[in-house]
Amino acid sequence: MDDLCTMHNLILAPRTNHKVLGPWIKDALVKQGLTTAKAEALIKSISTTVNSLNYDVNLFKSFFEKLKGKKGFIEAKRGQILKSKDMPSFFDLLLLDSDQQNSSKTEGESPTEHLPIVVSTAHDLVPLVLQAVESLSVCAKSLVLDSISGSKFDIMALQRCLSVSGVQCLKTVCLPRPIQDNYPKSLLSALEEWNGTSLDEYPPILCWRTQFNNTPSFPSESYITSIISVNVSGIRQNNIIHCLKHCLYIAALFTGELLPLCNDFSLLQYDLVRVLFPLILDATTNNLSELIALNLKILVGAMDSVQFLVKVYNHVLTNTYPILLPDTENIDTDTKEEQEEGTERYVLNEKILEDIVQYMEIMLETHMGRGTLDKFFRENDLIKILLSISTRGPRFASKVLKFFNQLYQLNEKNSSEGSVQRLCSTLSKLAEIPNKHLEEWLNYLVTGMYCQLESAKSSDEYLCLQENRALLQSLTNYIVKEENSVSEDVAFTILKCLIPMGSLLLFSCI
Repeated sequence: MDDLCTMHNLILAPRTNHKVLGPWIKDALVKQGLTTAKAEALIKSISTTVNSLNYDVNLFKSFFEKLKGKKGFIEAKRGQILKSKDMPSFFDLLLLDSDQQNSSKTEGESPTEHLPIVVSTAHDLVPLVLQAVESLSVCAKSLVLDSISGSKFDIMALQRCLSVSGVQCLKTVCLPRPIQDNYPKSLLSALEEWNGTSLDEYPPILCWRTQFNNTPSFPSESYITSIISVNVSGIRQNNIIHCLKHCLYIAALFTGELLPLCNDFSLLQYDLVRVLFPLILDATTNNLSELIALNLKILVGAMDSVQFLVKVYNHVLTNTYPILLPDTENIDTDTKEEQEEGTERYVLNEKILEDIVQYMEIMLETHMGRGTLDKFFRENDLIKILLSISTRGPRFASKVLKFFNQLYQLNEKNSSEGSVQRLCSTLSKLAEIPNKHLEEWLNYLVTGMYCQLESAKSSDEYLCLQENRALLQSLTNYIVKEENSVSEDVAFTILKCLIPMGSLLLFSCI
């Protein structure tokens, strides 16, 4: 079924059931040569077929499969950044928007005696609507990030930053504003344009029963045509912002309506949380944050619950950890290829990294936060963040060192807390670090502590050097403690690197 047929099925086919239009269509068929009996049978057959839940759901499935056949935006997964050629066309969005709302309307008005059928169709629809939500959210972020395409900025890192800089979640209230303040101006402008785009011109989702009840055609038809009219009027300079944002909003709203019908299916519930929860914290879905948090309350807890906060912490860590790694480990394949061709190295404002580390420091202040850090860094390498200081500026280094100093101070005060012990024991991985990298890091610490203290030119450098000294003391105290879980290999490895370094320092003092 082509796009025009889909549109006609949405608008014109239901007219066969209208008390005025049905007989008029029958008379037109008779004038074209059909017998009255055949015309009546045809109209009745069409009316019965098209004015049903099953037909509307199959129409949505058919259009969705067609979009998949294009191998474009509809198969996008979170974390991707789409190029302009892969973005949806206006007509694709127009049909998807109309089709979603038609299916949502039909699902919502089905009689209670048809509940088993409604539940069954809901289970069929959830995977498709979730894919629509995920792919449309990728489109939204790609559209915003397009403002810095071709620039020197690290687009993949900024994509991750957008994922945690939504301003509607109170649990990350201290993180979004500082991050956004350090976005490139063009990105910040594009983000403000996206979030400032109003959907007030669109009719409310349930108003087809009331606002359009007195129209000469079907209320649902008038509702769909009004959606199309607003979308068309919103086109300007080939801009799809209005239509894309409304389409994403309707998809998220539709999943909320389907959620209560999926209570007994854990796999569907897992997918709902996986796709929807990240939108609560995303900078491009501020308008959906409260709606989704309310819909997911039964699955992830209220916004002030411990369960919810744990998921927030995990989401922040998952998205920001790769950004904190040394530059050589934080370059995706495409970026490496471009750098090999001689383009300028991508950059990210280090103030963003400082704010991320400061948020991790806040997590250390609570037992639950420490537990979340512990669980996350069982599968990820905390020591790599510590090693990254030798490649970054003094402000970032001081933030990282302060985090680790606080961690080892906590171990002194709460030596029996398992999560703190496991976080501290990541020092064991120092024995696995290549000697060259370990020497560079130790040289940064030792040289900074003993040789740069008097020559520090700024308060940032002086603070960093103070944290250097505190960390060396904390590391030494922890390693020599009898009850620590760090192997002797770590001590030997560090000594092997320090002895030559100490010789050079002593020689320079003679």
